[in-house]
Amino acid sequence: MRQGACQMRRHLAQVARNELRASREDLSSLTGQEHVAGRAAGARDCYHGRVCGERSDLCETPFTNRRQRLGSLIPVPWNRDFLKDRRGPQLGAGRSNATKRLGLFQGTFCVIRSRIFSSSILALSVMACSGEPKPTAPCTQTESGKLVCGDFGNALGTTESVVITGRLVREESGFDPMATTPNDDLTQDEIKEQRVELRVFGDHGERVGSFSAETDVEGWISERIDLTHFDLDPGEYRVDVYSGRYWAASVRARLLEPDYRGLVVVSDIDLTYLDTDFQNADAIIDLLDQSAEDRQPLPAMDLIYPALRVGDGGEAQRPITFLSGSPVFFRRVLEARMGIDGIDQDGIILKPLKLLLLHELLSGTGITGIVADLFGSGSTLTTDQVGYKLAAAFAQQLNLPASAQLLLLGDDSETDHVVYNLLHRTLAGELATDELLDELDDIDVDDQWADAIEILAPLATNLRAPPRSPIAGIYINRTDVPNTELPVGQWLLADLMTHHDGAWPLAQSLEDNGWISKRAAQQVQARLQVDSESSGGDASDPTLDGGGRGGD
Repeated sequence: MRQGACQMRRHLAQVARNELRASREDLSSLTGQEHVAGRAAGARDCYHGRVCGERSDLCETPFTNRRQRLGSLIPVPWNRDFLKDRRGPQLGAGRSNATKRLGLFQGTFCVIRSRIFSSSILALSVMACSGEPKPTAPCTQTESGKLVCGDFGNALGTTESVVITGRLVREESGFDPMATTPNDDLTQDEIKEQRVELRVFGDHGERVGSFSAETDVEGWISERIDLTHFDLDPGEYRVDVYSGRYWAASVRARLLEPDYRGLVVVSDIDLTYLDTDFQNADAIIDLLDQSAEDRQPLPAMDLIYPALRVGDGGEAQRPITFLSGSPVFFRRVLEARMGIDGIDQDGIILKPLKLLLLHELLSGTGITGIVADLFGSGSTLTTDQVGYKLAAAFAQQLNLPASAQLLLLGDDSETDHVVYNLLHRTLAGELATDELLDELDDIDVDDQWADAIEILAPLATNLRAPPRSPIAGIYINRTDVPNTELPVGQWLLADLMTHHDGAWPLAQSLEDNGWISKRAAQQVQARLQVDSESSGGDASDPTLDGGGRGGD
């Protein structure tokens, strides 16, 4: 345990030093006024890589928020008049325009005291690297001997707009995204302040249009593409990312009709889908060195998501997204694992841990304090799961059709039941923003996440007039290490939230509600019986080992 913690401490310390050195280099070129944390006036923020002066309506006023924090981690406008104008019922009809002006793509994190440190919380990498544009996108060398790669994510939007998020990186020759580990991806050689071209293609290969963007000083872009002028049909589109003449990535964009009324599945990953152990430092060190093949799903849970995708009739093609507390450098492994399990996904939200650590460094927290936060029991910016996930869930609403329904999957080892409870009650109009913030205070949510939620919650709630919750069902997997400080029993929602014991009870309930077919439920039962027999268990009990050890 002590050796693992020391290894983690040294690793984080080196990453933090590198990031802090880079941030100081950027800060050295700024004026004294631009050093002021949390000030939007006259400074660069991370509004999708744009200079504040280009959007004076968003940046004229200083940062003034509920707790007067010195900085925030999402680039939403701090102009209170601007926000006030969009908090009324009319936002339901004007969602698209308001969302475009806000530029929110499931939330984009930044560190205000640096020039532009931005990272998406909805970005699942679809790795593709190349040199000269070719019919396919293999990883090939450039003239410098490096690979130009796009670490981009599948995107879920509407035929009105979609946001493409990811970053450009350099990789060594022979790089294989399917064989990488989180430890390999903990640090990446980003291609900074580089113009990129986003080429959108239809399902028959026809080009819809091209759009320009620029990476920031961390190599990230988060570009909202306005599609209102193209009269597109709902469906899947391809977005190719070019850096100069190099084809860096190919991303799938799923576009829903603006009045889509079907289900959108939002699921946690660890101990909901994957069998994950990170209860101590040694377990975390092990996870950092595990490839996609090393990660394993909980018994039969890999069958649940394809069944939800196609639905009872086999043709639903429901969007599947994931919301996880795992750091962004786990994305390649997670995407590869989903590919192994045959899970077709439309995006994943991951925590920008490295940027949160950098923010704490710039805020005066030392290396020792950061490591104590990560391995301690307190709730901080980096460890607060309720604040992070709730902010992400509210932000995700701004990019989905207001008419869509949500099916939420999680587990009881952390705080999924708390997040989903508060999300439902707020969107239903049962909790006003002030009341929500009071509840967040009661459970010790970090102030900076509360600041973000204070802005995002009203915007998400006002998508529907009168307010109503889009949540059709909530399923919480029972683990061996449930959260004892915030137990599920205190957050259950009658007739909406189900606390279940693994894949078989889950499959039964999903079948009863008409969300998966009877055949799919029987396949789950059969898989569990085979697994039980092979392990010498009781074949008559299909729920054997169907839960999880504990984790996020």
